[in-house]
Amino acid sequence: MTTPNDPKRWELRQRLWEETPPDIEHTRAAGWLTLHAEPRDPGDGCRLIHALTTDGGVYVGMVFFGPHPAWAGRLEGAPEVHPDYRRRGICRALYDWAAELGGAPMAPADTHSDDAAAFWARYGRPEAAG
Repeated sequence: MTTPNDPKRWELRQRLWEETPPDIEHTRAAGWLTLHAEPRDPGDGCRLIHALTTDGGVYVGMVFFGPHPAWAGRLEGAPEVHPDYRRRGICRALYDWAAELGGAPMAPADTHSDDAAAFWARYGRPEAAG
């Protein structure tokens, strides 16, 4: 399996999006991005949102999210953003729409990377950054 920083991972995601796009339930413009939400999984309530650039359809990120296992009434997400497009608001756009679609605020995983801690501090929940 490739890592989130591996260009092959993003080439594969781009190719899959173009050749076998998933079922999309909702689409939303978010500045220079277009976000696409798949239908909610009826079994566990989780769903996936994809982010593509509006000017060329480059696949730049995604978030898989669902009910947080430790914080009742919150959602947990597993985002990935293309390394060439980080620090441009993609994760924020994905999380904001995930919270809206899920009807609950996002919360960090119990364990996360230093990058994730920095994101959560900027996202407005510094108490969750530790």
